[in-house]
Amino acid sequence: MMTQSYKQQLIPQLQKSYLSYYAIGNCFLTFDQQKSYHFRMNLSYFYEKITQESLAKTVRTVRDLIGCIFSEEQTVTIVQYIYWKKQLKHLLRPAQIRSDCFRPLLYEQGILRVLDYSIKNLANLQKIGASLVYQDFADLDPGYPCIKNPTIFVNLTRGIVLHIYDDRGCDVFCREEKDYLELTKQFQPYIDSYTTDMKQLGYTVLTSSYGIRFTK
Repeated sequence: MMTQSYKQQLIPQLQKSYLSYYAIGNCFLTFDQQKSYHFRMNLSYFYEKITQESLAKTVRTVRDLIGCIFSEEQTVTIVQYIYWKKQLKHLLRPAQIRSDCFRPLLYEQGILRVLDYSIKNLANLQKIGASLVYQDFADLDPGYPCIKNPTIFVNLTRGIVLHIYDDRGCDVFCREEKDYLELTKQFQPYIDSYTTDMKQLGYTVLTSSYGIRFTK
């Protein structure tokens, strides 16, 4: 009942606004009228030259992050904002798709795809994550399918939303404070790196019990 309720509350919010909207200012994903906990972290360094080696390092970080949020033998909800033709068909096995539906976006023309996918191991999910890292670097030809549609992974059981927006970084939203504290402890250097970058760009840091936000 809890996981279904979580999904029913999450999807309309994603239809209403692009996910990154809920990572700025005083805008939050909410569940049962409670704000979600949120952090944004670097996956690569702002000053770092993009090379095959640096992207491979970023992919390792993404694999570690996915491994901390998801587990093997579970159903993962994958959400995509569809702006280009379907780009997941080479990464998903049809027999493991439990449901697949499309919802209209409410803030612009577009489609939100929501599918529940039963994973046997994390390698498949990690491959999608790696494809998102390489989305702007097809010339480096890592062997991953190209994914340009914004893609979100959701652990309905734990109430955690992961958005890898590109090779630079990602957003993580947590329903439970304990998950937020556990993940921020493990990935604190990456969070601190992003915070330092934002300060250097002239942003003011806003801290609260729900995470760090930035404003100019």
